[in-house]
Parts: sequence; structure tokens; C-alpha cells
Amino acid sequence: MSGSGGQKNITNSNLSYLGHVTFNRAGGERGYTNGTAYYSGNGSIIKNNIISYNYRGFYSAGISNITIENNRVFNKFEYGLDPHTGTSDLNVYSNVLNNNGDHGIICSQLCNHIMIENNTVYNNRGHGIDLDLFVPNSTVSTNRHMETITPGVRIWASHGNLIKNNVLDNNSFGIVVTHGSYNNSIKDNLINRSKAYGIYMYANSTKNKFQVNTLLRSQGNQIYLQDNDTNGNIFVGNKIGSGLSNGIQFFNSSGNIFSKNDLSNNKGYNYYSKVNSTNIIRDTVFRDTKLRFFDNSSKYIIEQTDNKMTANDKKIPNLVYPTNVTVLLKPVNKNITLTTLDMVVIPSSNHTEISSFSKDFNSNQREKKWTEISPLPSTKTTYTIGGMIPNTPVMVNVNDSLWNVYTSNSSGHVSFVYDGEKNVRPFELVASSSPTIAILAILVLLVGAFSLLIIVIRKRKKHRARNIIK
Repeated sequence: MSGSGGQKNITNSNLSYLGHVTFNRAGGERGYTNGTAYYSGNGSIIKNNIISYNYRGFYSAGISNITIENNRVFNKFEYGLDPHTGTSDLNVYSNVLNNNGDHGIICSQLCNHIMIENNTVYNNRGHGIDLDLFVPNSTVSTNRHMETITPGVRIWASHGNLIKNNVLDNNSFGIVVTHGSYNNSIKDNLINRSKAYGIYMYANSTKNKFQVNTLLRSQGNQIYLQDNDTNGNIFVGNKIGSGLSNGIQFFNSSGNIFSKNDLSNNKGYNYYSKVNSTNIIRDTVFRDTKLRFFDNSSKYIIEQTDNKMTANDKKIPNLVYPTNVTVLLKPVNKNITLTTLDMVVIPSSNHTEISSFSKDFNSNQREKKWTEISPLPSTKTTYTIGGMIPNTPVMVNVNDSLWNVYTSNSSGHVSFVYDGEKNVRPFELVASSSPTIAILAILVLLVGAFSLLIIVIRKRKKHRARNIIK
């Protein structure tokens, strides 16, 4: 539909067997005509139609404020819906698109502010929904994407889009972000049973944010980041589980941040780094979590802004600062296992190192061991340690000597500040179920303190006597 004029509505109709491909004498494709095409008619409504067996179900260029709602679009030679060059403010609601020869919905080349909501898209030979080439400010939400042989949703060279609350099930890929796509937000999606990868990013995809998505049962990597210019992406609060391969894999991709994600029951490794990949894992709870290095060129940076300790089976120290903890993991071995401890450490200044945790630190309620190495003897270190027997006297030993006695609270936590002015500080907490032993320990401390006081008083008296003689 072209020319000037107002709305050109199509409702309650059957639009079938429209459009075709033309060929030259040599048999090559010369061109095509679309089934339904809009080049004018801003504000038009296409609603409650059956659109089938056409070359394309819908094509547009240079129009705005079109609503496509509650249509059945199927068995197209090529695309189901193809809003194209310069189309803006298009609303695609509650349609069913299936069995088309290419993409279910593709928005391509300078389309803007496209709203794709509550559609069912399945069994198409191309992508389910594709934001392709300079498509900004668009939303893809509450759609069901199923059984495509390529991605359920793809973002190609586009930015500033929102992909949320979609169900992507049994596609080759769940969501693909690629070719310079940036500042897209992907949140609250369920990505299930992907035949290849759940989320796949490559080719200069930067500054995208993935929040609170659930990825389950991918046959390949649940999340795969590839290429050295794929960086600056943030993954927060995602649940990644029951995959048949790795949870997250990096290939020559660095500078991405993963925070508060929950990885569990993936048959491969939860994190797997290959070829010059250094990324940050922040504020994450580790439960005997395995990290894998393919070679010696990759690293992991573990950061905890709540100052909780992370134990590892290679005794790599926690570098503890007043506001965060960092553990730099290098490939000293191909595999490293991490466990988050119920232990918060805060130095008064500079930094300190904590390592050599006892193997049963979390499970042993009676005894816990670790070593602190402080570059400055004057550093005071505040400890809060959980997992002790509740409401029980706990002896704190330093360098195999009793230093002090505290009582754990009702949740089994003990808090104290150590200011013993030593560089190397081997600690041991020992819970005592016997009040008598705890009382004796306190008496020993009191006797020691009283003896020290007597020594100080005697030295002062001697000093005064010398001054009088002079």
C-alpha cells in the first residue's frame, strides 16, 4: 500500500497466496513482491487476520504507528513480519507466527521504537525475533519463542533495546547478541533446552546487561562469550543450572563482570576460560565451585564487597582491604575449587592477607583455623565468624597461645578485634562445651593481665627511684 492518505486497516480477513519471486532467463532470482506491504498509512491497524502462504506476511518502510494484533501468520516463503527501513512506533501484539521459511519477525535497518509483546513464535526456519542493523529503543517482552533452528532472539548491530519476560524453549540458541550491539538490557527471561548455547555473545558486543535470567538444560555452554572485543558486559543475579556442558565459558574475552549469579548442577565446569580471558566474578556464593583454565593465558578475579572470605584448594590468599576482598586466581593448576566461608574480615587500614583455612571450616562447629599475614604489625583486624556452636564460650588462640575468650551469639557467630601487633598471625577458634574450662581460660587471661600490670607498676617505681637519686 503506497501513496498518500490516512489509515489503511485490514481486519478479520484471509490474506493468502500473495507475493512471488521472479527469475531471469538463466534461472537466477531477479526480484520478489511481498504479500502485504505498507509504504504509507500511518496509524493503520492489521488485526484478527489469517495471513498464510505468501512470500512475506507483512513488509513496511518509512511508516509509523502501525498496530499488528491477534493475527495468524504462517507458511511464508520468507519472513512472517518484516518492518523495514525507517519503520517506527510499530506495535506487534498477541500474534501467532509459525512455520515460516525464514525469521518469524525481523525488524531491520533503522527501525525505531518497535514493541513486540505477547506473541507466540515457533518452528520458523530463521530466528524467532530479530532486531537487525541499527534498531534502537525497542522492546521484546512476554513472548514465547520455540523450536527455531537458529536463535529465539537475536540482536545484531543494535543498541538500547529491552528483552524481558520471554520464554525461549528448545531453540538452537536462546539469545544471541552480536556485531557491535551495545547497551541492551536482557532480563527476567527463561531460556530452556537450547540445542547449542543459551546466551551467545561475540563480535564486539559491549556494555550489555543480563539480569535475573534463568538458563536451564542447554546442550552446549549455558553462556558463551567470544572475541577480545566482547567486553564490558555485566551479568547479575542469573540462575544457571542443569546444563549438559559448561555453565559459563570465555574464549579470548576479557573485562566482563559476573555478580551474584547462581550456578549449579552443570555437567561441565561452572566457569571455563580459554585463550587470554580475564574476567571478574563479584559477590558470588561458591559451593565447592570448580573453575577451569584451558591454558596459562587466562585469569579470574574474585571480588567480595561484603568482605567475606573465599577458600580455595590451592591456598591462594584473600587480599583483604577495608571495603572489599580480592582473590587473583592464576592457572597454578587446570582446576581450582572455591568455597565461600561464613567469615568477614575488615582491616583497619592498608590490607592484610588471609589464607590456610582448615578444610572443614564451614562444617566444623568446634574448631576453625586460618592464618593472617599483615604487612603492618599495627593493623587492627575485625573478625566476624559464623558456624560455631550457638551461645557457647569460644577461645581464640594466636600462635598456639590463648589470646582471649568470647561467647558466640544465638546464630553461632563470634566477633572480635585483634590488635596483637604481629605480622604473622595463625588463628584458631575452639568452642568449649564445658563452662569450667571457659572460666579457667578467663582466669588465666586475668592472671596474665594482673601480672603484666604488676610488672608495669614495678618499672615505674624503679624509674621514680632513679630520678630521686639523681
